[in-house]
Amino acid sequence: MRHDARMTDPLRQLWQEHQRSPFPESVRGEDIGGVDLVLIDADIAGCVASCVDAPRNLDQMRRDILARCRKELDLVLPHLARGDEDAYFTRLAAMADLALAAR
Repeated sequence: MRHDARMTDPLRQLWQEHQRSPFPESVRGEDIGGVDLVLIDADIAGCVASCVDAPRNLDQMRRDILARCRKELDLVLPHLARGDEDAYFTRLAAMADLALAAR
C-alpha cells in the first residue's frame, strides 16, 4: 500500500527546514511548566525522522510520544517570545500534527 504523498510532502519540507534551523539559544536549558524544551525538541525530531522515512509505519510508542509532546507544546507556546523561539516550536507543533495525521 502506497502512502499519501500529500501528507508527507509538507512534513518532509518542514523536517528539512527544521534540520537547517539551530535550536534557539535563548531557551537552551529552559523548562516551561515542567516541559524541558531541549527534550521536547529531541522527542519530536526522533519521531518525525521515523515518520518521514516510513509514514505508514509510525508505531504506537512514537504516536504516544508525539501526542504527549503536542499537548505539552500547547502549554509552552504561549510563553515563548515571538521570533526565533516561537517559529522553532510552532514548526515542531506542525510537524507533530502532520506526523500524527499520516496513517
